[in-house]
Amino acid sequence: MGGSTTVLTFGTPELALRLAGLGHGVRWAGGCGSAGPADASGTGWPGGGGARCGCAGTCSAYADGGGVLAYELVRGFAADPPGLLHLTVPGPEQGPGARAAAELALRLAGEHSVLVCLEAVRRPDPWARDETARLLRGWLPRVDALVTTDAGLRLCAPGSADPVAELRALGVGEVLVGRDGPAVRGDLVLYDDEGAVHRGAGALSVPGYLAALLAGAPAATRLARAGAGPAAAGPAAA
Repeated sequence: MGGSTTVLTFGTPELALRLAGLGHGVRWAGGCGSAGPADASGTGWPGGGGARCGCAGTCSAYADGGGVLAYELVRGFAADPPGLLHLTVPGPEQGPGARAAAELALRLAGEHSVLVCLEAVRRPDPWARDETARLLRGWLPRVDALVTTDAGLRLCAPGSADPVAELRALGVGEVLVGRDGPAVRGDLVLYDDEGAVHRGAGALSVPGYLAALLAGAPAATRLARAGAGPAAAGPAAA
């Protein structure tokens, strides 16, 4: 799984802490570019000086344009590449540093054969839809697993009559669609990397899905963990 680091996430610190509660070595890079990737307990990469940043994944404080974070990412992937990179879609309010850091992590993941999961569940502001769609089109060919909603699916493959087929043509391996987004119970559909379709229901749990993905669990288990809501993030669900 890549040494002591199981997951590098650009998501919220809550997601990082929930994964850490399942016993995974987690590095959180979703905060400020001046802090560098930090783990859930406040220490940085092995041998690194990153400290936990006290702001969430929507933080806009990439004061140095993400330069320090970029340095920590390159050093971190070289010393201890993660088993999985979890990306969220940076909003325009986060500035160019957030996007540059995420794109660097995506490139490094490709160089180190790291599994990539993209979470595209946040509904962008209307004025940012075109920019977000362009960003996604550049990222999706390098994504192994996509977690999204009906609205997000349309953003990932705008105008497509069969968005999942289009995403597969781009190279996306697996697509998990939560009908109403996180924390809301609704239908869930998992299009696995073998072309099968699995249907379930529940409150979308991204940590639960990631934990099952990392464990190499079968598709039915990945879907069950994805629909288990907050309970999927607790130690009892490991």
